[in-house]
Amino acid sequence: MNEILFRGQLTEVEYANVNALAMRKLRLVVRFFGILYGLITVTSFSWEQFTEQPLASIFNWLWILLFITGGWPIHRLLVRRYWRNNKLLQKPVSGTISEEAINWNVEGLLSSRIPWDLFMKHRVSQSMILVYQGPNQVYYFPRRYFDSDTDWTEFHELVASKVPSK
Repeated sequence: MNEILFRGQLTEVEYANVNALAMRKLRLVVRFFGILYGLITVTSFSWEQFTEQPLASIFNWLWILLFITGGWPIHRLLVRRYWRNNKLLQKPVSGTISEEAINWNVEGLLSSRIPWDLFMKHRVSQSMILVYQGPNQVYYFPRRYFDSDTDWTEFHELVASKVPSK
């Protein structure tokens, strides 16, 4: 197999997608508990409680809404803030992928060679592959970083064969 080349610069929208893909399971758990909490609240709701403590009731319903949406409004604000404050994420990246390792270069700053056995898992969406080096450390590969669909497919197959999916 030849080396697969990649290069590109992450956008804010792609960073939001990286974050959403990385936190997918957590958001599902938060939604589940939000729905459960909402069901409990609905079954125990009474107009007497609402008229006696309207602010507490409204606050309670806002929490339910926040949980059911998976924290989307707050999550979106946090992603935007982190993106604007992290200049390293905004730098162009490039590198190569081979049977032995991923070579990751951040333009003008750093270069690393990470062998496959140091990666712990990967996640895949239609437009992105995340490869985890640690619980909160991912290498992101948007589809557009690759020159052709063949390179993207080869990379996907290589990741699937080298790193477990979770």
